[in-house]
Amino acid sequence: MSADDRQTGVGMLEVLVALFVFGIGLLGATALAVQAYRLENRALVRARIGMLGADLAGRVRSNVAGLSDYGGLPAEHGCSSGVAPARICTSAELAADDLWYFHTTLRSLAPTATASLSFDETRMPPTGSLSVEWSDGDAGQRYQMGFTL
Repeated sequence: MSADDRQTGVGMLEVLVALFVFGIGLLGATALAVQAYRLENRALVRARIGMLGADLAGRVRSNVAGLSDYGGLPAEHGCSSGVAPARICTSAELAADDLWYFHTTLRSLAPTATASLSFDETRMPPTGSLSVEWSDGDAGQRYQMGFTL
């Protein structure tokens, strides 16, 4: 038996092992890309909720007269409509309208989200606190912010 006869098929085996190792590498790269997409989406939702919270804080600052009404139920009154001319509203209607806009937009970002808004009027200047909790499928998320009125 010559040396050439003993080497028959070894090249094919090396190619198969190389393809197997390459396939494992591709699976790892795909899993990494999927995880990066999930984390990017999580960061995008968190950033949008942060901007929405800052928007609500600005709305509360502009309606300090209706501060006690921000604990009420959200309702659309057309006070800040972007489609039609906004109507003149009371501070209570404006607070309900602000809450309606906030909760509607929040539900579009994170359907499972719950939010709580509180104020401390004993401090000077008064302060507010917003907490939003939601689940993104992997884990529970929380966003908290404090603001001065």
